[in-house]
Amino acid sequence: ILDQVTVAHARAGHAMLLDCATTTWEHVPVPDDVEVVVLDTGARRQLVASAYDERRRECDRAASALGVATLRELGSGDLGRLDRLPPRLAARVRHVVTENARVRVVAAALAAGDVASLGAALAASHASLRDDYEVTGPELDTMADLANATEGVLGARMTGGGFAGAVVAVAPADVVAWDELVARYRRVHDLPGRARLVRSVDGTGPSGDMPVDGSAPTPGRRG
Repeated sequence: ILDQVTVAHARAGHAMLLDCATTTWEHVPVPDDVEVVVLDTGARRQLVASAYDERRRECDRAASALGVATLRELGSGDLGRLDRLPPRLAARVRHVVTENARVRVVAAALAAGDVASLGAALAASHASLRDDYEVTGPELDTMADLANATEGVLGARMTGGGFAGAVVAVAPADVVAWDELVARYRRVHDLPGRARLVRSVDGTGPSGDMPVDGSAPTPGRRG
């Protein structure tokens, strides 16, 4: 439901904190002095449906072994239980639990204008997606590594389904020479990478908050 809810209920100038289990959301303001850039690797996914299915099966097996319906029910206090799982399943759980926590960190950092915490969470997210969930790839790793090593970039991580596609990066506005970063990427991978500055816009339907605590939504407006 991620794409559908975002298209319908996005709010200009905001990110969306979406709870997929309850279909509730909050809009979190993105600071005006922060720019969001999509770094397209030029690599495209091919025949990866089986990998998506495999990750889902692994998460289901891990949840069953830990006695929960979904890994969503676990928190940081449950990470000590991972020694009862095979290493691969433990890694999948570790990613899900820590990534859910990072989502909260990012939302709080955006709301507070804490760009340092925002960037650190994005970089940590990519490392977890690479090492524990194993859904990145050479091109995504190169682009993310270059971005995270570039002066001025606050943080970067892969976005989308993984294995190929794009990296999303954040930085103070008008600080980073994105085309130069992409040029460095092209010297590693012979692909037409490119950078796109993006901004959130209003969705097609009511954009009022549906609070993640399940209380009544605030009045919305049509975008």
